[in-house]
Amino acid sequence: MEDDHFEDFTTASEWESFTAKLEQLLSECMAKPVDDDVNVTNGWVVIHEKLTFADFPFKFSYYRSNSAVASEDVPSTQELRHGNKKIGDEESQVPGFLSSLTRHDPEFPPKYAPHIVSEYFSVLEFAVLSSAGIEAVSQESRLKVLLSSACIAINNTNCNFPVFVQFHHWSQNYFCGIAESCGLRTSFQMVMLQPPNPALPTHLSGLLDILKSKIGSNLPCPIGISAHFFYKINSWPPEINFDSYPPELFEILRHTDTKLLDNCDKADTDSDKPSAWSQFCAHTHILPFGSLDDPFCSMDLVAGWPSLAEDVVVDSSSYSDLEPENAQEWYFSIKSDPNAEFRLFELVDGIWKLKNDRRTVEQVLGKPIDPQNDSQDFSSALEKITKNQVSLHVAGINQVIGSTNRRRRAYYNTDPNAYEDLAPLNKAHMDLVMEFLFPDAKRDSQYPYSKTSFQDTHKFRKEYVNNIIDSLGGVKSAPVGSLVWRISLIMGYLLAYGEQGSPSAVCHVWAELILELRYRVDNCKLICGLESGSPNIGSCLLNQKLQMLNCCIAKKMAREMKQNEQEKCPEDALESDADSEDEFFDCEDNVNSVEGKEVIKINKPSGRMRKNGKLRLIKNQEPMYIPETQDPAPLTEDVLEEQSKVMIELGDDAQGSELRAKMMSASLLSDMESFKAANPGAELEDFVKWYSPRDWIETTGTTDSFGNAIGELSPRMKVPGNLWLEVWSTANQIPARRQKRLFDDTREAEKVLHWLSTRTLMDISQLLFPCLVHAGTIKIMDEIDKLPVNYETPQGFSQNVVQLSRCFRYATQLDLTADEMSTSRRLVMKNFQQCEKEITQIRSFQLKFPNENINDILYQSNTRNYCGNNSELFPNFIKVPNGKRSELGTRIFDFFVTCCEKNEGSIDEPELNRKVSNFDKPYKKAFVLKYVPPPGRINDPNGIMALPQRMSCLLKSDTFVLAGTFSNKTQLL
Repeated sequence: MEDDHFEDFTTASEWESFTAKLEQLLSECMAKPVDDDVNVTNGWVVIHEKLTFADFPFKFSYYRSNSAVASEDVPSTQELRHGNKKIGDEESQVPGFLSSLTRHDPEFPPKYAPHIVSEYFSVLEFAVLSSAGIEAVSQESRLKVLLSSACIAINNTNCNFPVFVQFHHWSQNYFCGIAESCGLRTSFQMVMLQPPNPALPTHLSGLLDILKSKIGSNLPCPIGISAHFFYKINSWPPEINFDSYPPELFEILRHTDTKLLDNCDKADTDSDKPSAWSQFCAHTHILPFGSLDDPFCSMDLVAGWPSLAEDVVVDSSSYSDLEPENAQEWYFSIKSDPNAEFRLFELVDGIWKLKNDRRTVEQVLGKPIDPQNDSQDFSSALEKITKNQVSLHVAGINQVIGSTNRRRRAYYNTDPNAYEDLAPLNKAHMDLVMEFLFPDAKRDSQYPYSKTSFQDTHKFRKEYVNNIIDSLGGVKSAPVGSLVWRISLIMGYLLAYGEQGSPSAVCHVWAELILELRYRVDNCKLICGLESGSPNIGSCLLNQKLQMLNCCIAKKMAREMKQNEQEKCPEDALESDADSEDEFFDCEDNVNSVEGKEVIKINKPSGRMRKNGKLRLIKNQEPMYIPETQDPAPLTEDVLEEQSKVMIELGDDAQGSELRAKMMSASLLSDMESFKAANPGAELEDFVKWYSPRDWIETTGTTDSFGNAIGELSPRMKVPGNLWLEVWSTANQIPARRQKRLFDDTREAEKVLHWLSTRTLMDISQLLFPCLVHAGTIKIMDEIDKLPVNYETPQGFSQNVVQLSRCFRYATQLDLTADEMSTSRRLVMKNFQQCEKEITQIRSFQLKFPNENINDILYQSNTRNYCGNNSELFPNFIKVPNGKRSELGTRIFDFFVTCCEKNEGSIDEPELNRKVSNFDKPYKKAFVLKYVPPPGRINDPNGIMALPQRMSCLLKSDTFVLAGTFSNKTQLL
């Protein structure tokens, strides 16, 4: 006997489990309060959950608009959920999801919705079931199972919003839905076909037939119609086509208007021309701005009839009342060109493309720039100039750049055209560039540096712009208008739009720059366009290096000037005889040997600055004098970092601490020797009283004969073998002017020149990039200041620029902060592109519609959130008051008359293969057909005619979409 098969019917099946989970999700969604702000995006509550049917994963998405307000005659969502229906009105039995069908809300322009279901069916609260796996719901049997589960879940939970199921492939946006409430069942159906198909209707008359075949033809009232036709132009008339090509750099430099030089601090009144400040201070007029082509690629005109009745309008293949010139409302939309190229963005970001180019200047310029290899005659020139002072050899500096000017002169003496075939920049262009960088080399130059301090800021007309400029105070760049600022502008332009458009032009200018710096170092001429004083650590590294070079030149000039003055004074001739940086000389016969160098000790004071108050020397009671000391050596940020790294690597043990102390004692030794020279016979106590008063402990109530308090050294100074005692014992009586220089200007200058000459293209790009970003920011602010609208940059724009400049810190190696720098750069460049795009769009719109108030258009209905598109500045649809009868409508009409070409994507209408009035055929038609029963028909036994019905239609050349909302009664009277 076979075993009986037992099946436990009390265990829930997979379908029942799926339905139960769906009921749970619907209950949770209904339990959320209407004013819940959790998961709100652009005024919509959006919730996503996961559930499974057997092994098939689904995504459950719930959407609800917070702006949905129930009509006074329709019960609210909360009332219907709890069964508290209003009494007294028959229409109160219409559920909330059908309320939009009974109201006369405008169908156009479409409001923002996070899901296309809301646009198809005009519902403000709904749920969507879609496949979350690799396979879509493509079988009709599966669709029916899901809809049946949704129907059961809706009834069990008294859910008052529809549930949709996505059918077919996700890209097709095909949905079917169901809803039940108040004894009504609503079916949401779609038809999606691909024309051309002669059987498909292309006019209103055919669509009305479809709707009547669904709900009946003997209707008690006419069907309401909302129709909108879309027309497009893909080109602009030449007079309103806004495009701008990059200005030629050398033409800009050649035609600078020097008459504006005295007006740099005055506000600009002409928004179409660069201001005097931008030409002579910031020089941002060099930077290109805007798009190569018009930022708008097309314009759509929407001719609409928002409220018509079927018995008063005719639209068929033979005749149509729907002519755009007579439309009840007009809207227009301008579309951004997604492929637009913006010049400032490309220029600033273009120099970053060299970040992986590790070629040196010599490798880029190559042999063609040096065909005769005449550098051999000059290879030792640098060594000869400094042979007894500096042992550092600047490798390859003459081979790379030293012969550039020599060959230029040689070629021009023989064949003026020969060098132009070899050099990236010809002589005339290079002369313009060098005059722009070093205007002091030419009398009455057109490009003088600002007479005011580089720290002075320009005041713009708009307070918002001034606030942004002030927030850039922490940017690690170069002062506006300085030499490094100008170098970055020239290099960025040459790389993006220069001759041959290659890095060779950048290398050529870099080579000439180093030649000019070499000439100024050798001839003691200060570098113009730099802040005075020590290197500014708050600026970029290139600016620090050039400031260091200026410090070297200034030190050399001061030393040579002092030597010249001593030569003119006979009494100082002996004292200044045969000074050397490596040897010490005095004038008595007591000679000691210190580290192999002869030192002559004298008791004659030297190098005194002034008396130090009433203080006296302890030993001989002579007045104490403050000595002339050497200034501390100026350092750039990279050198400070290297020194700090060495100090850390020495460790914390006794030996490391001793080595650190010795490394830091050079300045202390120099000051001790200067003090001894100014105060012969001085003791360590005397030096401590002047140099470190806190280490001199005075004895209370005791003074010497001169009234000075008597005291003693602090305990730390008495420790045997401490650094101060050792240094004092080795210090000789040498004035500052005869000491070995703490700051060897000759050697430091050669280091800087060598550092500059060995930079690769990658290094050059990273040295100039912060300045170019800063200059681009100033350019954007200048353009914003000229706009007729109150435009604002993206949030955090200036902070992002400052953060990016700080990413470079002291180093030029990209791999040190690759992730941080890359992320920050992308964010800043995105802001650059957005600002340039939107400013150009405003100017283009202003050219096309000069009489329109752009402020009203930009900020109507919170433009940046309009239709949920935060990336677009202008609204998706701009209303034209009074249509064609207005000034704006007439101008748009003229555009279409002169520029409208036949659109290849227009609807195929053989019967109407002609222009309708002055317009081509619409490329898209949108209809909304509504049947709203008259009052008193709610109890009509014919449920379809007693309930509102709706069908939306979208007709395009490649799309035919019908979306219907059809309701019927589930209870028989």
